[in-house]
Amino acid sequence: MNESGIEGVDVDGVGGSSPSNQPAWLTVGADFLAPTIGELTASFARWFERQDTGHSLWPPFDRWLRDTLNQFFRARRVRCFRVNESDRRLTSMSGDLDNTFWLGASPPSLVEHVRSCARRYVQGAANNGELIARLAAEWPRAMGSDSSPVVTGPAPVWLLPIRSQGQTIGLLAVGELPEGTLHDAPTLQAVGHLIELYWGHVHLADALETVRRTDQASGVLSRVDLSAMAEQVLHESITEDEPIILLAISVEGIRRLDDAGQWVLRDWLIKRIGLTLRQKVRSDDLVGRFNDDRFVAVLRRLDLSLGRLIAAKLLASARAVVNEQAVLRDTVHLRCGLAEAVSEGLPIVLGRAFDALRQARLQHQDIVVAAMKDAPTPQAMAEVRS
Repeated sequence: MNESGIEGVDVDGVGGSSPSNQPAWLTVGADFLAPTIGELTASFARWFERQDTGHSLWPPFDRWLRDTLNQFFRARRVRCFRVNESDRRLTSMSGDLDNTFWLGASPPSLVEHVRSCARRYVQGAANNGELIARLAAEWPRAMGSDSSPVVTGPAPVWLLPIRSQGQTIGLLAVGELPEGTLHDAPTLQAVGHLIELYWGHVHLADALETVRRTDQASGVLSRVDLSAMAEQVLHESITEDEPIILLAISVEGIRRLDDAGQWVLRDWLIKRIGLTLRQKVRSDDLVGRFNDDRFVAVLRRLDLSLGRLIAAKLLASARAVVNEQAVLRDTVHLRCGLAEAVSEGLPIVLGRAFDALRQARLQHQDIVVAAMKDAPTPQAMAEVRS
């Protein structure tokens, strides 16, 4: 078995060797398709069974897909992208690979057309049409500006939009394919359907894991999963010598809503604050609900000065939610405590953030930053462990 998990497949053919230097399927046409489909699906099943669903499946799926397409079809310059739910932008599924096609947040027009219209593109296909031909011809002329990307290599020869429930959730871009495969429409169509099926399976598995980790009332991470993931992020930040900020936000007055029997309003507020915080943090940051009236966020690659600015923006966004309901404006108040992680474990950093939060309440301030030299008080550590 190789790195991609493909067993019993010779790279010069399917299930055996070829008399030439070319893969067997390039000389026998579509006759290879049925056994190849079986091998692809078996390979995916073996790969998926080995995965730990407690961690993100997308980077290993990216590696498997690139390796598999290269071994079965000699595909090169393969890149996989997901569509962000928040801003609908394409994001590479592999953080360790450069985008071999373009630089910048906005893709070239050809890619954007394929994504938005959910239409597959094959270079030189007879049914491309005038618009597709024009967009493909424009690729090497893209110079880059404030509104256009910088092209870094030749245009893809195959673009495959991944669809789920009427929306594009991903995109596969292939830079090179052997001529025999590129012009074999039945093969590309069948393999495209399979890739979309595999991708959808990973998408659903990821969604199920997200639901399992999510606090149902707020829509952010539950306390248990927040703690586990935050420990991992802190460890990575120390190893990579990156600054990291932990902030705690309290929703003061939430218990008065309970005492007044305003449970529907209370649930609405918690859900909206959780949604707002999740939308405002970056994709690799963490935000979770620590207890009934506290949210905790872990912000990567930020020092205290920048972390305070981000905290102020998060607090302002959450406060705008409170102000949507007149009855909440004088009932609920939001405060924030910040702490910078150096080499301590999560309980120590969290305890310092809770102490800063308590100081903010006593001093009637919105935000207080914990001093680096301060050790957490016993009261804060008790709250961390409770």
